[in-house]
Amino acid sequence: MMIQECLNLSDLTFSGADLECVSRSTTSGKHIPRPHLRSLRYRESHGAIEKLVGKGFTYHPIHLSALRILTLEIDQIDDVLCAQSIIRATDSLEELYLTSEAITKYYVPLEGRIDLKKSNLRILHIAAVFGELGEECLSGITSILKTIPVINFLRSFHLTIYVGYAVNAGPEDLLDADWESLAEQIRNVSSGKPLEFHLSVKFLDTSGYNRRNTAPGPEMSEAICSKQLRKLVKERLQILQRDPVITILKNFQISWEHDGCVR
Repeated sequence: MMIQECLNLSDLTFSGADLECVSRSTTSGKHIPRPHLRSLRYRESHGAIEKLVGKGFTYHPIHLSALRILTLEIDQIDDVLCAQSIIRATDSLEELYLTSEAITKYYVPLEGRIDLKKSNLRILHIAAVFGELGEECLSGITSILKTIPVINFLRSFHLTIYVGYAVNAGPEDLLDADWESLAEQIRNVSSGKPLEFHLSVKFLDTSGYNRRNTAPGPEMSEAICSKQLRKLVKERLQILQRDPVITILKNFQISWEHDGCVR
């Protein structure tokens, strides 16, 4: 694997990639220099990640012990499962991003997939897609937060919620999720230390309007989103609002579907 020869490699990104690997023999007992990654990002590349962490090999092709930043664009459950093997291979992880840069149409369950007991996270980003109505989309996020030790270094938790992408749902459907359980777990993670909670809602409006249309659709959508987000924070996240060391920062973003395109 050519990556093994790049001894100064510190940042690595995979997208829809796999690797061809031949494990070096270690029977000589000699030290084999390997790159020490500090940042790893991947999407739809679980085959490459399995080889990178040494699955099926007698040793890891690279060092992950110094990894500080891990970014996973969530599209496939296999990639989420690979993230855990990376987290197990390092004690230095400080930033974890479970996100989706592309507008996703898929709901990927996170329940029981990520264990952060070994991490020393300072920053945690999670993106979640509202799936089938009636399905609790926040439970996976809550389960991840439950694995963070009471004594931890987390200072910033960013949560992005996609509404209306996987199923036809409106801003008012935000209130159907179990925000109380999530809020309780956020407070447990804070455990009396300052913590910023960034809540972002991305809403896909399929009404057929777009920003260049003079019809009142966009303005009405913005008013509804703003109202629902305020209601969510006031009514469902009360325990966080009352906690003096937790700061809630909220925002929303609206996209419009017009002629089958998202804008």
